[in-house]
Amino acid sequence: MNRIKQYWSKQFEALSARSLRIFGVILVGLLLYLGCFSGKMINVFYLIPLVLPLAGIFYLPVLRLCYAFLMLVTFPISYVMSYLVLGIVFLLIVTPIALIRRKKMTAGWMASQTKIDLSKMHE
Repeated sequence: MNRIKQYWSKQFEALSARSLRIFGVILVGLLLYLGCFSGKMINVFYLIPLVLPLAGIFYLPVLRLCYAFLMLVTFPISYVMSYLVLGIVFLLIVTPIALIRRKKMTAGWMASQTKIDLSKMHE
């Protein structure tokens, strides 16, 4: 729980006004795109999600809350997906390579051919 609190406070306080305005413009554009190209008629329900980002462009605390909420919602998704992708890469790429290499090698350790003078190791 402490990690989520740290992440929340970092996302809530770290952004500049310019970054928040850019986020608001991108969010408005994305919502307009989704509303216009969804194949349905535009009605009031498509305009309601636009009010929050548009208000946030002019009044930044609203947009800061919107940004922090979206980051808080997507944090667990990204956390799970990163471990899932790493596990899949390991199982599907690294493990078969290791199994193929293991069949080619007779042993994992090769003895040294030269005699090593142990008294000179720490000079």
